Amino acid sequence: MASLNLIIVSPREIVFEGEVDYFVVPSEEGKFGVLKNHAPIISFLKKGEIVINEKNNSVKNVPVTSGFLKLMDNRAVVMLD
Repeated sequence: MASLNLIIVSPREIVFEGEVDYFVVPSEEGKFGVLKNHAPIISFLKKGEIVINEKNNSVKNVPVTSGFLKLMDNRAVVMLD
């Protein structure tokens, strides 16, 4: 069974990498959540937080100033500015 993989990178480091149950991003159109098998999407991100719900039931918040999300085939890549 496929899982949802998320990687968040900044110009300086890998901020987060791992399997997640779901995550929520602050897009220019508003916040939206991503679950496994979400349709492919590319979205610009605005200032806010990415809320990550990890497989071990822990929650992690990652601050965002701006960036973008690319999601395809249960692999999400977030590039932060």
